[in-house]
Amino acid sequence: MLAPSSTAVAHPFPHTWHSWRQSSAPPRPSRATPALPILFAALVTATVGCLDGEQVRTCSEGEVAECACGARTGEQQCQSDATFGACECAGDGGAAGGDGECTEGETAGCDCFDGRGGDRTCQASGAYGPCDCDGPGDGPGPMPDAGRCTDTADSDADGLLDCLETGDEDSWTDADVFNGVRVTLRPGCGAADFQGGCDVLLNAQQVGTCTAVAASESTQQYAGWDFGPADSGDSCSDAYGFEPAWTACEDPFQVLADGLIQLETGRHCFFVSDGHTGGCGAMYLSRSTADEFVDWANAEKVVVRSAPGGDITCAPLDAGVYPIRWFFNMWGQDQAFRLRYCFGGSDDCAPGRAIPSGMLRPGGP
Repeated sequence: MLAPSSTAVAHPFPHTWHSWRQSSAPPRPSRATPALPILFAALVTATVGCLDGEQVRTCSEGEVAECACGARTGEQQCQSDATFGACECAGDGGAAGGDGECTEGETAGCDCFDGRGGDRTCQASGAYGPCDCDGPGDGPGPMPDAGRCTDTADSDADGLLDCLETGDEDSWTDADVFNGVRVTLRPGCGAADFQGGCDVLLNAQQVGTCTAVAASESTQQYAGWDFGPADSGDSCSDAYGFEPAWTACEDPFQVLADGLIQLETGRHCFFVSDGHTGGCGAMYLSRSTADEFVDWANAEKVVVRSAPGGDITCAPLDAGVYPIRWFFNMWGQDQAFRLRYCFGGSDDCAPGRAIPSGMLRPGGP
């Protein structure tokens, strides 16, 4: 499975298809009134049609009508001159350029359901086709976007719909296997444990010092590693975006996440944001694949920790499944932790999005 593009793109997904129907003919005027003027008025106010996105009838200012955009449906609004404006077409997958008609053969960037980047191509109908997402390590492969799912089942409760996990041609995302990490919540360490700043987390032993306290809760989560600055020290605050949410609450708190990440051959870059004044965090990636991994104390690893302005580390890795761990500890109310990633192929890249949950599976003890 390829990594997400580092280029920011727009977000998915609504995509609906409709047929265009002309309005019914106007009613025949009454014999008791002048027929010709009323018939003329009826024709100019009730005839609905759309030609190349332009409306051809008069209207009342503010009135909204349905219009056709190739195979799609849109809306147009009446302007102050009593004519309809251009047809604003319905979205077709949520990527850049998704609204409005396109030229056949034109391409645009798009987001895959798990955050990976892809491309889509404009069809003869004037609408973009499905997002062609990065495949499972062997080049581009088709991946459906959420708007094309008619079934909203999520059997493994990992935030990825079954129809997407079974249709992405990637065995790593499976409708019955949770994609995400195992996360343990504990009461937070105090600021005194970080007298040396966040650099103390370059030594993984500092994590062990904090995690010596009893756990409050351990669960599987598919979100909660891209937030801030948060204005609350409570782990149950919506500001952190933990999904599923904790049932236990700690203030202050610390979180230790363990997982496995599927990578392909090339250069992989990781970013951890500044922890602000109220916390510190770090990510650890084993340089050995999961089948060779022994423990974190002895593992050769890639380490990225909180730093002013953020810290980026890139490493060349062969295709495989690697143990990954991250930790953050919060003791104040000005806190941030953004763990981001990108795949650069043969080059380094600038991480622009959180690690997609679809690249992860729970790991650890």
